[in-house]
Amino acid sequence: MYDGQIIDLEHRALGLVGDRKHCGHFYLQFCSALSIRYFFTTRMDYGEYEEGQQEGVKRIPLNRSVAEKEGLLLILCRPHASRKEYDRLLHCQGFEWGEDYIDSLWVVQYFREKYRTALTEKKIWIFGAGNAGKRFREKYKDSYSIQGFLSNFQEERECMGLPVMRPGDMERGEDTYIVICSGAGEEISGQLRKMGLTAAEYGFPDTMPRKLFIGVGTCQVTNTVRILRKNVSFACLYEACSYIDSIYDACSETDNRRLRSYGRFCDVVFYNVACAETMDVRNYGPLINRYYTKAHRIFQPFYCFRGQLPQATAGENRYELESGWIWVRGDREVNEMIEKGCSEREILDRVSGENYWPEAEILAHFKRELRKTAVWDRFASFPIEPFIRQNCHKIQVFIDGTHFGFQLHLYLADKIAESLGTEPVGDPEVVSAIEGEQHSVMPMYPCVRRALGMENPEGSKFWNMETGSTEILGFEEHMKRYIQYVINVRNIYGESGTHFLF
Repeated sequence: MYDGQIIDLEHRALGLVGDRKHCGHFYLQFCSALSIRYFFTTRMDYGEYEEGQQEGVKRIPLNRSVAEKEGLLLILCRPHASRKEYDRLLHCQGFEWGEDYIDSLWVVQYFREKYRTALTEKKIWIFGAGNAGKRFREKYKDSYSIQGFLSNFQEERECMGLPVMRPGDMERGEDTYIVICSGAGEEISGQLRKMGLTAAEYGFPDTMPRKLFIGVGTCQVTNTVRILRKNVSFACLYEACSYIDSIYDACSETDNRRLRSYGRFCDVVFYNVACAETMDVRNYGPLINRYYTKAHRIFQPFYCFRGQLPQATAGENRYELESGWIWVRGDREVNEMIEKGCSEREILDRVSGENYWPEAEILAHFKRELRKTAVWDRFASFPIEPFIRQNCHKIQVFIDGTHFGFQLHLYLADKIAESLGTEPVGDPEVVSAIEGEQHSVMPMYPCVRRALGMENPEGSKFWNMETGSTEILGFEEHMKRYIQYVINVRNIYGESGTHFLF
């Protein structure tokens, strides 16, 4: 059983697998430091290799017997967020993570760890005086000692107040490091290698030392990490990745292996812990205690909040209907009315009434939910009860009983950023983009809005799965769509012989 052991990287022959663009970029960065023998191709790859740039590297279809015969360690060159499709392929071919292959991110973090302190003490030269080079200088001017720019164009002499030199004119020493910021990365990398430079002396912006931030847990954690990635101030200092788990879908054994191994690099970990009424949600505390010994810890429980939406009735959201159906998520009221044979019009007339639920009952339950959340906050690095209390009259804080609205995710992301010494998101365009990704299939009853003193919006967001787009719907149309959604789910589960609805 793999248990987070140290992976032998610098003394193994390597094969690269993944899309061609990322394989090519990985080769340029690490070919002088690592023994890369093969590019393994699959039908899932995209992009093109530059011919003539990978001397002595063979390009063949993915082959388990070749890898086994030559003792190769494979490097999966894919963005970390899109790893799973290749994980499945490699697993079916008999490759296991940590034993037969690792991620390019693991390698990048390995070298970031190796060079992190050294680079802060070196003189940095930016190869490329174009837009990419200027962006790098602006982004890292306070982090590194940037001396100037390198360029092959003779007419360039000055950029952003710094000198522009020819590569051959730069005074090289053990205290110099070159960052390639150019679309001609292939040619420049080859040029530097011919000058005798190695991976310890040059690199690319995406492999510059950054701390590693890992989120582990349910969508309440991973969606917050997704927003943190959009924070420019945070992204200058941290590489962020996440591993999702939920009470409905356990993470794979491959990701379990990753979780143990990445602990050696992790600087900050954000994770779920168990608490009252949520003991069935996995508690990552023991794993973090064992493998993330150097990481700063930020943690929260798994929150349920049934105080604003249709399931804002006392009791658990999970329940069994008369027919034997178990309904885990969704609007209990609508489902029960469908179970009893009510028509769409009858359902609409009932739930549209401002007095469908008595105001006193709604407020009493809402206060109970707030008190419960305040207790769960004892298990959190950052409490959310004050945010709910301050904003419940203006926004839909939870879009269903367990999923945060984007404003709560943004609040937590900014709290985390502040605690790590970086700025909040701030940029209105970024905030607008985050909001645009948020949608819900569940409407809010008029009686709940009235009892909580909420403003009546012009419409609410509904995700149309047929068109793959978000629509703004009034309450009645939204409710019609939701009724049909519940009917469709019941029909699908009924035809498949399943009685467990999500």
